[in-house]
Amino acid sequence: MPLDADCLKSAARDRTGLTDFGDAPIDEGLGVLVASVNATETTPKELAAVESTILGALIERLRIEDWIARHPEVLSQEIKAPVFVVGLPRSGTTALSQFLAEDPAARSLLRWELLNAIPPPDPAGPEDPRLAATRKAFEARDLAMPMYRSMLPVNAEDPAEHSPILGLTFQNIGTSLVHHAPAYQDWVLRQDLRPGYAYLKKVLQILQSKTGASHWNLKAPLDIFGLDALVEVFPDARLVWCHRDPASSIPSNCSLLAMIREASGEHVDRVELGRMKMAAFAEGMRRALAARAAIGDHRFADVVQRELVRDTVGTIERLYGQIGLDFSDAYRTRLTERVASRNEVMAGKVHRYALEDFGLSLAEIRLEFADYLGRFHPSVGA
Repeated sequence: MPLDADCLKSAARDRTGLTDFGDAPIDEGLGVLVASVNATETTPKELAAVESTILGALIERLRIEDWIARHPEVLSQEIKAPVFVVGLPRSGTTALSQFLAEDPAARSLLRWELLNAIPPPDPAGPEDPRLAATRKAFEARDLAMPMYRSMLPVNAEDPAEHSPILGLTFQNIGTSLVHHAPAYQDWVLRQDLRPGYAYLKKVLQILQSKTGASHWNLKAPLDIFGLDALVEVFPDARLVWCHRDPASSIPSNCSLLAMIREASGEHVDRVELGRMKMAAFAEGMRRALAARAAIGDHRFADVVQRELVRDTVGTIERLYGQIGLDFSDAYRTRLTERVASRNEVMAGKVHRYALEDFGLSLAEIRLEFADYLGRFHPSVGA
């Protein structure tokens, strides 16, 4: 059976007993996403995976709106100078975000909280059952995709990308990465992305109402598509841009996406995937460079992936000096321990991929990312 937007909304209402999705955008994007998926050839398993993604987002919208209606005071929370880690996917954003999360002064959006923020976790209480449930889900993920941890070594307690929260407004290009929805991707690229960041702010306010936060540690590579919208909603944001040669980051990302999509039942055309993602991320980079020019270089700090690998502690200490944060002794100790632990986990694990696996060539990558490489070469390793 094809997906039906109204049926999905009714199912979310039935499961929660709630009815109000709030005023933020929902219907147009949901309709485009459903139509895009229905227009592609999908396996039953793949269609079920998309349905689960959509239903989960709708349920979370209902729960968030209900919480705000009952606790309107949470919207008075001030989100002060959050740190946003951005850059092409597979450019070191995950590792950097994990390292920044070791700062005792930082508050990260954790993977077990993502799309499960209600009620906001209370650190004064016992261990939250959502954490144990996410650990079990990650164990199942690793069994289903044994190579996952060699590509992306993340645990339930690690920082999450906030892209799925942007997706609560159904204006999130990330949805078209993990599911085959080309028409939806094209539509999202034409949208005003501010409502998604406004909704992210609401979720952060809800979470912060229970935990407090000296500053937030946030990351989403796909923020390159909406840096102008991001700084409009978070005007004092500190922006950290991770850099890596696109000739490495693009096929690495395609390899990860192919594995995830195949596990969800999709028959992945790797050449189509490679060409779509190269074009999409080249457009994202053009938008990011234009936004950076408008926002101003002084608002950005740059981190090169190979330098982060070579000298993690030194690179982050220099970064803290640039963005005005205190690199405390407690943080240095925890960061050093995290680096050693991550190195141990990754020892002997190799993620193999090649441009040719996805119908791409070095010459094409150099051409598509010429402006980016012209700006940051040779620091990105090109």
